[in-house]
Amino acid sequence: MAKKFKAVLFDIDGTLLNTDQFIFQAFRHSINTHAGRDPNWEEVSRVLGKPIVECYALIEPGMDAEQLAQTHRSFQLDNLHLAVPYGGAID
Repeated sequence: MAKKFKAVLFDIDGTLLNTDQFIFQAFRHSINTHAGRDPNWEEVSRVLGKPIVECYALIEPGMDAEQLAQTHRSFQLDNLHLAVPYGGAID
């Protein structure tokens, strides 16, 4: 007898969707908004994988990391178009 699945889970970030610009542009926007500077990809990529508040505490020590993270999240909500499917992902 065939088993019925109740749910199927997909790893979307970095597997089905290319989120490089979605993530990087959120960091750029947040740091530019609050610190008045434009970080580069190398600087941001060093902290990726850590919790977002910790990322900001490392990149901008002395600033309100929670505020930077909130700006980051708001930017991403308004810019979902920056996360794009990898070729073949839709198929």
